[in-house]
Amino acid sequence: MSQFASQIQFRRGLLSVSFAVALACLGCQSNEPEVVEVQGRVTYQGQPVTTGTISFSPQTVDMGAPQRPATAVLDADGSYRLKAFRSRFGMPPGEYAVSVLSYEGSMLEPKTVKYLIPKKFSVSGTSGLVATVPDDHAGILELNFDIQ
Repeated sequence: MSQFASQIQFRRGLLSVSFAVALACLGCQSNEPEVVEVQGRVTYQGQPVTTGTISFSPQTVDMGAPQRPATAVLDADGSYRLKAFRSRFGMPPGEYAVSVLSYEGSMLEPKTVKYLIPKKFSVSGTSGLVATVPDDHAGILELNFDIQ
């Protein structure tokens, strides 16, 4: 192989690597909005809800607004930490309807399902639970829910 052909092959390889690095850097930039970290604890009649999920659904979403649902799995002590985006914890500021789903059994076999808290709390429209995530909050926002 001639020296000229070697230089062309080297330059092609260098160009390919440069292109791959540029693409990777573009993927690193995020269009995700600023978020507020939200965590808390869910209790039912004063006792921790030790299994299930908590979901925050935006009550209003304006055209182009960054609001989106946020969810978390409840820990053994009833605590949670919300995530609206895969890459990080937190959620956009706004008004949210909240639902808590806690049950035993399988949703594939409805007869086996036993709700551990009243079923009405599993749907944001019937739960009566709401939350406000302010846009000027610094640090972690603590939102606790004691369901009665």
